[in-house]
Amino acid sequence: IELPLSDPPFVLSGRADRIDRTRSGGLEIIDFKTGQAPAPKEMKQFFSPQLPLEAYMARMGGFVGAEGLTEAMAFIKLSHGPKALEITPYAVPDGMSLGDAIETVFARFQNHVAAMLLGDNFPMTARVLPKANQRFKGDYDHLARTEEWTLLDGGEEGE
Repeated sequence: IELPLSDPPFVLSGRADRIDRTRSGGLEIIDFKTGQAPAPKEMKQFFSPQLPLEAYMARMGGFVGAEGLTEAMAFIKLSHGPKALEITPYAVPDGMSLGDAIETVFARFQNHVAAMLLGDNFPMTARVLPKANQRFKGDYDHLARTEEWTLLDGGEEGE
């Protein structure tokens, strides 16, 4: 599904894992995770924008047959063991409504797109906000040649 944006010109595209219609007529957007769901702290700091962006797309008619306001968002863990099918509701900052969080994430997304497309951010950074506890390589690390530019031993040669 695609949602054309005008300022700056850009197409936001994505696919929701699941969108349900609630009894009151709103939407609940669900993302199935084989790995870990984002931590509530990451969601509250807007470092997990996927579900809010999907909610914005739904509100703007980006998902045919699933248009409307989102009332709930959640991650569901797909795995074996005691955490199988564990539901993690999307967490918003204290005192903020879900609708306001969706608007905030979209505004930040637009600013990010504008900065990347219209700003002086070239070459683009491979890891804008690297996670210290990430146990796997990023999908594009090989293209960015990050291992060549990262000091793996933590120091300069000759130290």
